[in-house]
Amino acid sequence: MMIGATDRGICFLQFADRDEDLVEMLKREYPNAAIAPMSEPHSPEFHRWMEALRAHLIDGEPRLDLPLDLRATAFQMRVWRYLQSIPAGRVESYAEVAAALVSDRSKSSSPRLRDKSRSW
Repeated sequence: MMIGATDRGICFLQFADRDEDLVEMLKREYPNAAIAPMSEPHSPEFHRWMEALRAHLIDGEPRLDLPLDLRATAFQMRVWRYLQSIPAGRVESYAEVAAALVSDRSKSSSPRLRDKSRSW
């Protein structure tokens, strides 16, 4: 497992069999970043992150509350927020997620569409 972070939060978390594969994935994801190993000793904040991750992966803690540094399009953020809203243990298909996102989008855009179609 490899975790990448900025001063704002975690930006990369991946699993692979080889360290070299993880480094390559990180470089592909962030081609312009200055990548360096974390300095030691590790900060208390890092230890809190690791404990939260352990509790989530091993103990089944349903909510993983870590600071994240997410760079995404508006659509990707909508998907991310929707996925986070799915209760622990519930499974939704890609089709169900897509339908929910389309439904949310049409609800939020309906008033704007009505306003544009008014005749003055």
